[in-house]
Amino acid sequence: MQPGAEDEEASRLAREAGINVIDDGACVLVLLARR
Repeated sequence: MQPGAEDEEASRLAREAGINVIDDGACVLVLLARR
């Protein structure tokens, strides 16, 4: 989710659908580089 666009319901539904959700304000590029 884009910072400021987080939605608890959308995050929950995405997780239930098996989507890896990053909604804590972290930078997705930094997180992917650490893997």
